[in-house]
Amino acid sequence: MDNKEKLHQLEQSDLPFCAFSLPDSKDIHIIVQRDADVESPRPEGLVMAPFKEQEDSPTIYIRPDFLGPIDELDLFDFEYMHFEDSGYGVDLYPRASRSAYLEQCEEMIDRLKSGEAKKAVLSVMDPRPYNGTYTDIFLQAANDYEKAFVYFLQAPGIYTGIGASPEVLLERQEDNCRTMSLAGTRKKGDEGWTEKEKEEQEIVTQYILEELSGAGIEDLEYSDAYDAEAGPLIHLRSDILFRTEKDDTEVLNILHPTPAVCGQPLKEAKALISELEDHDRRYYTGYIGISGGRFSRYFVNLRCLEKKDYYALCYAGGGITSSSDPESEWQELVNKLEVMGRLLPQYRD
Repeated sequence: MDNKEKLHQLEQSDLPFCAFSLPDSKDIHIIVQRDADVESPRPEGLVMAPFKEQEDSPTIYIRPDFLGPIDELDLFDFEYMHFEDSGYGVDLYPRASRSAYLEQCEEMIDRLKSGEAKKAVLSVMDPRPYNGTYTDIFLQAANDYEKAFVYFLQAPGIYTGIGASPEVLLERQEDNCRTMSLAGTRKKGDEGWTEKEKEEQEIVTQYILEELSGAGIEDLEYSDAYDAEAGPLIHLRSDILFRTEKDDTEVLNILHPTPAVCGQPLKEAKALISELEDHDRRYYTGYIGISGGRFSRYFVNLRCLEKKDYYALCYAGGGITSSSDPESEWQELVNKLEVMGRLLPQYRD
């Protein structure tokens, strides 16, 4: 059985699993769990957290009953049954609308100008008809987006989705940790950064430094902002290094969500998002990663799509400040949606 067939079998099974490739590598690894319980915390394994935990979007934990290169996975070691996640009726959700987004964005800018927050991230969900295999989408994404963490996760009855994220939320080896501030987006070949984009990235950097320092974390070092490629897009990025004896959960609770996916101040930005966005983000702008022993690595769940019935729900968002231009923000969303959307073939009956 080749690796593609292994993924096809798992996609049609009742086993929780996550196949993934790490940045700067096209090698595919996989974690598989023998039973269906994905809501009990594990000391080691995979964790996927939503933007906001709710009854229908709990934090997902996958125990490493197998963890390693997919080449070494033997499915004959696992007992499983066929499972088909029918999702729910996404016909209730319209395609992302330019006019609706521009109206929301203008309202957001007015609220920011009035002083309700410095920045807030406004996102869209774009359902696209698709009834094919998700294995093929994942393999194409892993091939195309070598600079990103690319995953294909299935937690039967809760979530099935694919993502490609360039953003490290937390990487640690023993007490040595790294995170990054990633903000600002443009297509390769476009002109340089605007003042709005530089401002947005600086807000994220300063917020992370202040939160880590406020939690008693010292020895903070950070780089100047530089260009970082992510598939067809380029972002502004600063790397932040620090040391701490706090465990992963404590550090993740300090960092998540950052202004890059929510806004600043956090409480006020969350309130604006809740009021103005007309969809549930679910696991978009949450995080996903592998923990175990002395090394762990977590990524912000950015460019992603979720399987729901005969649709793939594509998500994208962008940071809004008082100096934002709604038309430019819409074009940025279109570019981000296509990171995953371009991998979807035409609908087939």
